[in-house]
Amino acid sequence: MAPQSRPDDHWQSFLSVSPERVRANDQPKVTLTLSNRAFNGLGDQQKDEVYRYGFGYSYSSSNDQLTTVIQTAADAALKPNQFNFQVPDIPDGDYDIDVTVTPVETFWSSQSAPTGLVPPPIQL
Repeated sequence: MAPQSRPDDHWQSFLSVSPERVRANDQPKVTLTLSNRAFNGLGDQQKDEVYRYGFGYSYSSSNDQLTTVIQTAADAALKPNQFNFQVPDIPDGDYDIDVTVTPVETFWSSQSAPTGLVPPPIQL
């Protein structure tokens, strides 16, 4: 059983795409950064394990084609919080990209979860 949540256990997520302006066939980089007081104090290897096994990621966009290529790239990435995707040939415009981050219960209830790290209750 995961430890009980405390007020200082609050998680935040930050999603960025670089570069912001792209054309068809460009390969921008998506970076998802999770932040939590205890998580920030972990070593790189432990953070990688939490990113990889502690959460599920569901990416979406205001364009269905974009959603498909982003989610496919994220699912195939070795690091689910950092990957590139190929921009499909879609109309020029501004598109939103969102991510839903969901704790993986089996990770948080196992011995794999770092001691003292509390998962968010449902999603970020």
